Amino acid sequence: MTTYCRRCGFQDSEFNDSNNDLQRELVGVEGEVLQLEALLKKLLEKRRALKQQINMRLSPLLRLPTEIIHKISMAVFPERAVASHWKETTPLLLGSICRIWRDIAWSMPRLWSTIHVGIRKKYRAPKVVLLEEWLHRSRGRPISVFLKLTDPDKVDRVTIMWKILDLIARQSERWQHAYLDIPRFFNETNCFVPTSFPRLLTLWLPAEFDSMEKLDIFQSAPILKEVVFNALSYRKVLFPVNPLLWLTVGYAWSSDVLEFLDRHPNLVRCVFNCISALGPYHPRVNALSLNSLEIRFVQSGPEVVSSLLDNLFAPNLHDVSVQMQELSPFPHNSLVSMLLHSCTLVRLHLSHLDISDMELVECLVAVPTLEELKLEGLAIGTHTIERLTIGEDDEPPFLLPHLLRLFLILEQQILFDFVGLAGMVRSRRPQAINTIVRRVVEMESLTVQLSRISQGSEGLPTLLALACFQDLEKEGMKIEFGVPG
Repeated sequence: MTTYCRRCGFQDSEFNDSNNDLQRELVGVEGEVLQLEALLKKLLEKRRALKQQINMRLSPLLRLPTEIIHKISMAVFPERAVASHWKETTPLLLGSICRIWRDIAWSMPRLWSTIHVGIRKKYRAPKVVLLEEWLHRSRGRPISVFLKLTDPDKVDRVTIMWKILDLIARQSERWQHAYLDIPRFFNETNCFVPTSFPRLLTLWLPAEFDSMEKLDIFQSAPILKEVVFNALSYRKVLFPVNPLLWLTVGYAWSSDVLEFLDRHPNLVRCVFNCISALGPYHPRVNALSLNSLEIRFVQSGPEVVSSLLDNLFAPNLHDVSVQMQELSPFPHNSLVSMLLHSCTLVRLHLSHLDISDMELVECLVAVPTLEELKLEGLAIGTHTIERLTIGEDDEPPFLLPHLLRLFLILEQQILFDFVGLAGMVRSRRPQAINTIVRRVVEMESLTVQLSRISQGSEGLPTLLALACFQDLEKEGMKIEFGVPG
């Protein structure tokens, strides 16, 4: 065969023969490459199998049944993991171990049902693609959403935030627990409309919402049980009335608290962390379902405390905590009035109330069913200890016959009757008195925390009191003392 060049017209028959030889040689080389590639693939597969066998022998965990491994994984990666520990508990760590663990992680949609997304100014923004894949791996399960987005300082961050919020909002029908710490910029734009929340149980709103009326969208949460948010203004916030059971609020007026309790009669537990103003007058509220109430007054005068306690009727309270941020005149009569109507009170916590020893006794007289008492920063005098001590007679009658646990946190109280305290605890032990005849419950534990005491020994228990406490410990009673330094 002759080779012909179109450009110059040159003809050569030998070039064509040599070209055929090169092609035959190339075909032979390619055949060898295919054989080597097949051999390499076979060797790689054999190596993977050998590594898997070695891992199975060295790691007994991998020999466990799949169901057990799933339970272990869920114990390490709970659905409602705390955001501060999320870096140490992300399921992405499982995928970085080996292929087996990666397959296990990807086969468990429950591992991907908790979503933490945070954007801070000093950190790199998360990848939207990763969030999409995360949502895909959850496979339609109810999800817990934790969003913490700081105020955007750059245009690209605003764009990323919008994409994240859009992805999360499109899954609102799957929300079960939602923690939304979102800048005011997004509150005003109402980025979650239109949405519905048929599975939402818990809602946290820690950020300051300037446009509180935007929260009306959560009226479409028919089974919402718990709400935690920064500030309460009931005239701007509407939640479903019937299902709501637990409420935690940062800042509130006493009138707004009463209004909210009046509109939500099924509330069982309420925590008000900062009540600092009076507000308009509100009539008496019957909170018949309320079992637990925690109130913290911040820079509040006696009129603010009275306006709330005097107008709250909660006969089924089991747990009450009243705290003042700083010592100020406290209307103990209002507290006594509320406690008198709490016929089933079991736990009582009083913190930094400016009341006398006699006024404290009046409060304790009102709660004969009490089982746990915690007194923090109060002036606990001899009269209170004497009334708690069980003597030979019942005149005057001793207090708190059902007391099981006593917590005392003494602050700046240099002189304290530790000997009287030891005698009081001793009087409530079965060796000292017939608890069945006197209808007294045996006391289980005593915890005393001393803080900010003087350098001298006046604020410490005497040797006699310490010897009595040691004897009580030998008898099986739990006694704990905390001394600074």
